Amino acid sequence: MPANRFLLPAVAAVLLLPSAAMGFSASSVSGAMEDTAERESAAAESAAGTAQSNGAARGGDSAAEAEDPAPAPERAAAPAPASGSNGAQPAPSSRAKDSGKDRAEEDAASGSDLSEDELADSLRDAVIEYAEGEYEQLPDRASYDSLEITVPRLDGRRIKSDCGESLQMELSKDAERAPRTNTVRVRCTLPGKSWRLPVQIRITKFKRAVVASADIERDEVLSEGNLRESLTDITKIKGGAFDSIAAISGSRAKRRFSAGDPVPSGSYCAVCRNDEVTLEAGNAVLTISTAGTALEDGSVGSEVRVRNGKSGKTVSGRVLAPGRVRTGSR
Repeated sequence: MPANRFLLPAVAAVLLLPSAAMGFSASSVSGAMEDTAERESAAAESAAGTAQSNGAARGGDSAAEAEDPAPAPERAAAPAPASGSNGAQPAPSSRAKDSGKDRAEEDAASGSDLSEDELADSLRDAVIEYAEGEYEQLPDRASYDSLEITVPRLDGRRIKSDCGESLQMELSKDAERAPRTNTVRVRCTLPGKSWRLPVQIRITKFKRAVVASADIERDEVLSEGNLRESLTDITKIKGGAFDSIAAISGSRAKRRFSAGDPVPSGSYCAVCRNDEVTLEAGNAVLTISTAGTALEDGSVGSEVRVRNGKSGKTVSGRVLAPGRVRTGSR
């Protein structure tokens, strides 16, 4: 125990030697630590005060926002709905709006409630009616069964207004000199809204004729099975044509026909060369028949030469029907 009493002061002296060597004393170290603690405490109090002040400011801002909410970020204005609409409609493109505006302005300028297409259709109908009336008056009206006037699609932009009774028309050529195509000169004489437009027309005349209902080969017998009656463009009927199947039924085709082709006179033979025919002679009271051989082709109504089978003489006769030839007058 006495040894410890002397040992403790020695240890303390050793511990204090470094501080003394560095120029510090125990009291100065203690004071520095106290100063540091005070500064940290002051900094903490300052931070707490600042936080409290910021919280109060945020609380005030929140209250202000609750009373008067800030406006939402600006956005592109939505298009106003059309008049009479209860819901918002998608905004049309600028091109569509411009097109609709132009069309509305054109209609307003023309003084018509009709669209361009409606004006074009109305004028087309008027041109057809006028042309039909002009061509129906021609002397050849009895030579065909029906008439068709066709007009190409018209450009409604060239029709400035609906003229009504102020619309005038005339043919550029006399109808008799233009049987297939012609031009109708259309003129609107409406005061302040006049315009002119040439309209091309095509004229087609139809006649009822016998046509092939299926492909027909040469020398094939004609009948209701391969023929039909149809309205046919008269320009396709060469040499005339029958309008009744019964008139040529039993005849033979002299050439090939495609379905739809007219069967004109001369393209078939009711009596064909080298055919055995019945040669008839006599009058309304008495008829004598004998066999003969046709020396040439003939259709119904035409004259052919026939060699009498009994006498060997050659006589001429008119074809009555397939296989029948009559000589002399009846």
